[in-house]
Amino acid sequence: MKDPLKMMRQVQQMQEKMNKVQVELETDTVEGTAGGGAVSVIATGTQKVVSVTIDPAAASDTEMLQDLVVAAVNEAMEKSKQLALVIEATQLGERDVPDYLEVDHSKMTAKFARIPHLNEVPYPVQMEPHLIVEYYSR
Repeated sequence: MKDPLKMMRQVQQMQEKMNKVQVELETDTVEGTAGGGAVSVIATGTQKVVSVTIDPAAASDTEMLQDLVVAAVNEAMEKSKQLALVIEATQLGERDVPDYLEVDHSKMTAKFARIPHLNEVPYPVQMEPHLIVEYYSR
């Protein structure tokens, strides 16, 4: 039987991590733009719109302005969802970022710092790494 106190500590640690993620989501922001920057929307990682900036030149055509605002809000919301995934993936213990990846939260990108060794890949490999299959066509 598992130790109940150990399980309680693990639950508390997970709650602390989730609280940290929530705080980060509430403070980190993303920007959605439309019309070449004529409309800019800033939103938090919790998908709350913080500000909307409209270029006065875009305000002359109401229909176009409405479309631009919708497009900028949609882009900001999509980036906000992606930000939430990135932050959760990098903050939670069961999803540690391997040292061969460099994650940039602000740009929502990750890149290889180095090529990982096969034993470092956390997923089952469904192939023989030394096997090369060549296909020839006529």
